[in-house]
Amino acid sequence: MAKPEGMSDANFTELKKQTLAMAHGSLALVQVHKNELEAAIPELEQAVALASNEDPTNYYVLGVANQNAGHFEKAAVAFEKCAAVKSNLQGPCTTGAEQSKKRPLNDRRSKDSKDWGSCALAELCYNRRHLSHTDARRP
Repeated sequence: MAKPEGMSDANFTELKKQTLAMAHGSLALVQVHKNELEAAIPELEQAVALASNEDPTNYYVLGVANQNAGHFEKAAVAFEKCAAVKSNLQGPCTTGAEQSKKRPLNDRRSKDSKDWGSCALAELCYNRRHLSHTDARRP
């Protein structure tokens, strides 16, 4: 990526950082849809670490991925960060955090939690118009 003429070095550095955050988040979304949760989680962690603003969408998808992978404590943290940002995801994130906290630490992923995450992710994608509702893969 070439620096646009007249753009300060600081602004260009920030632009590259935000572009990289979007790339990590987009790759992770594809991986979640392919049920490659363990691969998606570090991508989402990179996306939220690089973003200069707290994007509730990346925190939400990170919560879904962690919950479906059986990492309930990490899911609860991600969902709580999502719920703290004023957006249309506050309700689903609050619910996700509550559900993740109710899971015993040694609980294995159940079909119900996987179904919940897939449905929640499909709704998110539909609402954000990234994907159509019918494109969301169901388990």
